[in-house]
Amino acid sequence: MDARGRDVFIGDRVTDSMGCDHTVTGFQAIPGTCAAWILTDDHTALVPHLVEKVVGDVRDQ
Repeated sequence: MDARGRDVFIGDRVTDSMGCDHTVTGFQAIPGTCAAWILTDDHTALVPHLVEKVVGDVRDQ
């Protein structure tokens, strides 16, 4: 989920806290929690509550 509680899927686009767009390529569990890092096309691991799903993606409608 993103900062607004919207589901995020592989292939979705998200914006990080710096305003940069990324494409989601996977997820990695955060040990000791029920959350997961959001992995991106540029090999970045983003914190879920600091990203927003880009409005207009098919699954966001």
